[in-house]
Amino acid sequence: MSVEEEIPIHEFVKLIYGKEAPRPGELVIGVVVDIQDHGIYIQLPEYNKTAYVPLRELGRGIVRSPRQHYTINQMVVARVYKTARRGLYINASLRRLSQKEAQAKLMYWRKLNRSLHLARIIAEELGLELTEVIENILSPLAEYYETPFDALEDALIRGKKVLEECGLPEEYVDRVYEIARDNILIRKMKMKFVVEIGTLAPDGIIRIKNAIMEAAKQFKDLAIKYESAPRYLVWVEGFERSTIKKRFSDFVSRLEEILLSMPDSEKYKTYVRAAE
Repeated sequence: MSVEEEIPIHEFVKLIYGKEAPRPGELVIGVVVDIQDHGIYIQLPEYNKTAYVPLRELGRGIVRSPRQHYTINQMVVARVYKTARRGLYINASLRRLSQKEAQAKLMYWRKLNRSLHLARIIAEELGLELTEVIENILSPLAEYYETPFDALEDALIRGKKVLEECGLPEEYVDRVYEIARDNILIRKMKMKFVVEIGTLAPDGIIRIKNAIMEAAKQFKDLAIKYESAPRYLVWVEGFERSTIKKRFSDFVSRLEEILLSMPDSEKYKTYVRAAE
């Protein structure tokens, strides 16, 4: 297969994950291809198969006319609840999933397509066959991350060691990292928190100010502003929500440690706590 040749997404999924059909309980992307009074048929691009969604599974409420709710080529997220004959017959539901699950699946779908797009770029840049790139470069990444794109994103955040830890052949690490850096835009996000700080010490304001300044020396990705006693607004920057929340938690712990180490802190009922 030459670099110029296209590879359909279902072949990409098969090469990366070894999957040819969805399993019961799995979320799938579907494209509406046929609408009947008794239900709709959706094409599953990840597997190149068709699933049937019966009328009762079209929505949480009563759906009397599918044509009033769905159109041909409309993209939907569904949950497979029954399969037969190795995926030849698939029943799916549009109501057995939450909005949060649907959004997560759509994000996965976008990253999966971007993974394939990057595979083509890597193949062209390295002069390799597309299937060779998928099997030798992207597949190792998919063993540790939901999609190869997630791995490449993380490598840009944490460094080339991510690619090495995934078992990427040494001769590809530098070039793949460079290609990822040239084609993936990493944006920092900022989250706001509230921390409550209080003390009955006569010099309480000075204590709190000094503690904040001391703690902030270790947290350059953080900004803090007084709101109203005892509340302070804290903004933390980072690439991932979980990391940002951990940084805020560490900051609160460090701030508490500094304040409680001051003379008579217990006597003056000194406290630091993250507000809900």
